[in-house]
Amino acid sequence: MRLEGKIGTFYNRENGELKYVFVPVNAAEYRDGIRRSLDTVLTRAMRLKGYTDENEIEQRLAVITPHLIHGICVMTYLKLRAVNLFIPTQGERFYNKPKTPAPFEVPVPYALAIQQLGVVEARKRTAFIPTLTKADGESTFLPASAKWNPCGYTQAVEFCKSIGLRFQSVDLSVKIGSSWWLFRPVLEGNYFELRCPLPEDNFTESGSVLHTLFLHDADDGPNNAIMDLSAIPDKNYGSMLRNPPQGISVNSFFAINDDVAQV
Repeated sequence: MRLEGKIGTFYNRENGELKYVFVPVNAAEYRDGIRRSLDTVLTRAMRLKGYTDENEIEQRLAVITPHLIHGICVMTYLKLRAVNLFIPTQGERFYNKPKTPAPFEVPVPYALAIQQLGVVEARKRTAFIPTLTKADGESTFLPASAKWNPCGYTQAVEFCKSIGLRFQSVDLSVKIGSSWWLFRPVLEGNYFELRCPLPEDNFTESGSVLHTLFLHDADDGPNNAIMDLSAIPDKNYGSMLRNPPQGISVNSFFAINDDVAQV
């Protein structure tokens, strides 16, 4: 029977077992990318609605932007909590579950990005999983000394809706994501690109648009590494975006926001 292949049959484990690669969010860069974009987004939206007093605009920014950042961070935490809670090596950093308003919504462009912040299975049976460091998980991904204020967040959302921003919730039951967060931002001299560190068939142009929401809009270049990709070999399989124009993050925000408004 052994000679006939009826007993003693084994399979190549490399073809049957997934390898898991955990990729932490770089918290400071993630939040900073959001802050820079939101300040400009809110300023433009207020002016389009007829706000002309610069002092009033600045005062509103000082109140609203922090609330929105905190809400986006909490939503990001909840999505990553749903992805990682029952993974033995990750779960302990996601024990906390903050209270949230009902419904809990974030600006549509960030809702789309967070919705797709999940498990990505690439070729060679490898799954890439976004996560948080232990410290960021224990703080529910809020900045140091920040306090989550659901009531203040709700008021900020109401104002933002009044000036034309669209909001949407995130389906936390969906754990599968897309590869938008796996792009590697590379700045070499005056040349910038969103590089594909995995074979290019794992990436899409629409994913690169989501990534631009977190890029900087500064004289020293748009580079902003929101993920710690150190566990992924630094290979170059091409790029989806090269030398984006000034204001790319804000333009992407309004393109997504306005596209949803027309649906």
